[in-house]
Amino acid sequence: ASAGAAWCALGSFGGGLLGGDTVDLSVNVRPGASLALVTQASTKVYKAKRDRKPAVHRLRANVAAGGLLVVAPDPLVPFANASYDQHLRFGLEVAAGGGACWDGAASAVVVDWLGAGRVA
Repeated sequence: ASAGAAWCALGSFGGGLLGGDTVDLSVNVRPGASLALVTQASTKVYKAKRDRKPAVHRLRANVAAGGLLVVAPDPLVPFANASYDQHLRFGLEVAAGGGACWDGAASAVVVDWLGAGRVA
């Protein structure tokens, strides 16, 4: 019987991301484990400076057979003239014998949403 999922609420200092900021996260979900990655609030991306250097967010996740990963952050809110790069990479292990997700393969549920930021 499953003991439930581990919940990880990601947070950061400050009110949001500025050009040149980088968030780099790697996650490994082991066989039979479940993990929910959430945020405490929306992620704000403020306008870039003249050099237009973007704020960068990278997530690399590997999920072993029988594992479940849920990535469900609050929406990203870009402000006018913001510059943002996002890189998401998921590795899902196939179950022994190559079956479908209900046969023990890794599973992932990913929500990636965007809110209209301020224009003034």
